[in-house]
Amino acid sequence: MRAVLLPARGNATVIELDGSVAAYHAAIGGYMEVFHTRVTRDPMDSVIGLCDEDGWRGTPIANVWSPYVSNRAHTIAGNILLVRAAPDGDFVSLTDDDIADINAMLPYAQIVIG
Repeated sequence: MRAVLLPARGNATVIELDGSVAAYHAAIGGYMEVFHTRVTRDPMDSVIGLCDEDGWRGTPIANVWSPYVSNRAHTIAGNILLVRAAPDGDFVSLTDDDIADINAMLPYAQIVIG
């Protein structure tokens, strides 16, 4: 499945995952915390973010993503993985449109590389 990885250090990249929990944990560097985003033109906005649960708490900041998080007051630190959520709650591959929308939004995101 395709996902976008926003690493704490480096550039956003489209990656392939096998869809296992272990793959998500490896990509984000720890246990998952799920958050909602506003990064696509889809009015239902099925793209969600995954981050390490310690990053959700704002521990050592290397990468900060905030303007498209539905809880606008929250800061997320560390690696972020963007995936699509299916109606049944499973994580599925991003579509070509999702990836295009994410790429269009990245220049406006408040991402701080530390």
